[in-house]
Amino acid sequence: MKVDSIDYNNELNPEQLAVVREAEGSCLVLAGAGSGKTRTLVYRIAYLLEQGILPEHILLMTFTNKAAREMVGRIRALLGAGAEGLWSGTFHSIGHRILRTHAHLLGYPASFVIMDASDAQSLLKEAYKELHLDQHKAILPKLPVLQDMMSYSRNTGIRLENLFTDRYAYLNEEALPHVMALAEKYGDKKRAGGLMDFDDLLANWLKLLKEHEQTATQLRRQFNYILIDEYQDTNALQASLVYELSGGKNNVLAVGDDAQSIYSFRGADIQNILDFPKQYAHTRTFRIETNYRSTPEILQLAQESINHNRAQFEKKLIADKPHGTQKPVVVHVRDAREQAAMIADELEKLKSQGITADHIAVLFRSTYHSADLQMELTKRDVPHIVRGGVRYFEQAHIKDILAYLRALHHTSDEVSWKRVLLLYTGIGPAAAQKLWTRVQAFERYASIPVDELLVSMPPATRSSLTAFFNHLARLSEYIGSGDAQQPRIGEAIQCVSDSYYNEYAKTAFENYRDRLEDIAYLASVASGYTNLAEFLSDVSLSEQFQEDGEKPNHQLVLSTIHQAKGLEWDVVFIIGLRESWFPHQKSFQDRASLEEERRLFYVAATRARKKLYLLYPMLHRGYGGGESAAEASLFLRELDTSLYERNAEDARQEALYTDDDTLDSDDDRPTTFLNFYLKRKEEEK
Repeated sequence: MKVDSIDYNNELNPEQLAVVREAEGSCLVLAGAGSGKTRTLVYRIAYLLEQGILPEHILLMTFTNKAAREMVGRIRALLGAGAEGLWSGTFHSIGHRILRTHAHLLGYPASFVIMDASDAQSLLKEAYKELHLDQHKAILPKLPVLQDMMSYSRNTGIRLENLFTDRYAYLNEEALPHVMALAEKYGDKKRAGGLMDFDDLLANWLKLLKEHEQTATQLRRQFNYILIDEYQDTNALQASLVYELSGGKNNVLAVGDDAQSIYSFRGADIQNILDFPKQYAHTRTFRIETNYRSTPEILQLAQESINHNRAQFEKKLIADKPHGTQKPVVVHVRDAREQAAMIADELEKLKSQGITADHIAVLFRSTYHSADLQMELTKRDVPHIVRGGVRYFEQAHIKDILAYLRALHHTSDEVSWKRVLLLYTGIGPAAAQKLWTRVQAFERYASIPVDELLVSMPPATRSSLTAFFNHLARLSEYIGSGDAQQPRIGEAIQCVSDSYYNEYAKTAFENYRDRLEDIAYLASVASGYTNLAEFLSDVSLSEQFQEDGEKPNHQLVLSTIHQAKGLEWDVVFIIGLRESWFPHQKSFQDRASLEEERRLFYVAATRARKKLYLLYPMLHRGYGGGESAAEASLFLRELDTSLYERNAEDARQEALYTDDDTLDSDDDRPTTFLNFYLKRKEEEK
């Protein structure tokens, strides 16, 4: 009989201990946010090793190599030794190891080459050329979009033609045969060259298991215990791999939380975890519900929200922490600018309480929701970092739009002129250089002799250049060519988007609809300016903020909620909680989408350890400068008001807008100001 060297009873709570000691056969572990799932996995593997299971018979699959290394490191720290030979890593890294041994069965050499994204795109480009698809480039997506399309198809199991008519229905249907031919040609070139991209590491591994029974049996005998972290994030291809590798019979331990399934846009399928008990016979389900991260008040609010979902496993998180000093706070602000100012002010208060910026995060549904905040923080010289790397104003599509404004504002801006020119089909670097050389001689755009310039350019580029100058001419109507006309910058940006960039974005970006939303918000921000030079200066400052020099130790974190999963902070601000923003307007098309949005809100709320602020901007400025009101987010409206408190200053300011005749004094829900605003607008008519 094996003797445990680890005091499991003392190290684990009863829920975790049950998983560690009893998870034999097919098991599903529902591990709530902050419940110590990683700890449970680590101790389960350590327990198996102490029971005499050989390391090479254990397979741990994670979604990042960092997570795998961390777990193995903790196992070694627990046991001192004995973990050597354990198979651990991402799906892709495990697939790579297996294929190095068995690739010859699929017609690949053992020395097959793995292509990174850049190499794969280069090969795709070669296939594109061999099929002479340049003649169809007007209707075909750009290479990165084609790459994403093919990858999504392989990972979700959705046929390319079905994907084209659904997810990519906005593309020209005449492009489909060319896309199909390109995908086939790309596959042929990979096989002929002994090349695999990242998707092949999974697809070929699955093919190996399905078509070569002897090898599949050998691998099933080897991996007696299969453990998968974050199972709710698996796609169809990964879930099939797990099932085939286990033969549907081995010890499979799937750990995850359906309430945190938020990556369907990447191909993740929540049904993988929801259907696990149906797919694996005699599944035993464990629940780890003790939360070590958040206060009871924060958990109660998050639980109340997620309870509105139907497609989920029933669970209830219980806080290990004592009650906090305050409930989550709902703050009504006039608009996104006031929201930004409020956060900047609150940061000073938190700092006085000893909470440094690196323990604070501002989370948002979409990147553009943070645009006003990024500008406000820059003006106040508040150190901040945007998780995911790209700040709002540094995104390619935003820089494209700004380049139009800068080119019109300064004919000497070489970078902006060339950036915009290269967006047009038929204009290459040489033509762009030639045109800019002529343009820079003129101090103002209005002085440029357009017709004369067009005649001097090569005939092949004239059509595109004519379109370009027509767009600049329309833009100048809003911006003006002199100081006498007050520029309508927001309308100018919308003009650029509507006249050309919308169509360009369809084939240039995989997530083009999200890009257009970013641009629409840029127009909204710009509409608050009456001076183009001032607007461009503020944007430039935001672009350059903290580019140079050493980064400060204490930086406020700005992050999309998707990027924040798995992280935690003492204080969390969730911004933009207004209808059509969060939940996103397109999520109301079906229940599944809306429930994923609610899971996104749940993930955001459960990032907070001590304080949670929920901000609702009541008004939004359109690109023409007009304001529109919207209800508070559904996720606020469906909460019982006893679960949160209202900011005192917020309540005082709202009272300035209200009186006994306009409001029901008993109604404290977040639509109060909206009711008054709409009534006042009606009276003004």
